[in-house]
Amino acid sequence: MLHSNMNRQTTIGDFVGFWTVKGSETQWVDGVLPLAMRAGHWLVIDEIDFAEPAILAVLEPGGRLLLKEKGDGS
Repeated sequence: MLHSNMNRQTTIGDFVGFWTVKGSETQWVDGVLPLAMRAGHWLVIDEIDFAEPAILAVLEPGGRLLLKEKGDGS
């Protein structure tokens, strides 16, 4: 089980993921939602009433999460 606490500073990047530069490479860092989904874990979200509309849209019935990652397949 993973836990996420929403607040006014929680961004869609924190929740879904974001790109970052490490050394000379650009890398994708998963947020808590794809981490939970890939591992088959429950995700407990506290204070959801503070979540951004973009985060809520992903969680709506019929909401979609599409992560297009480019990699070498490993």
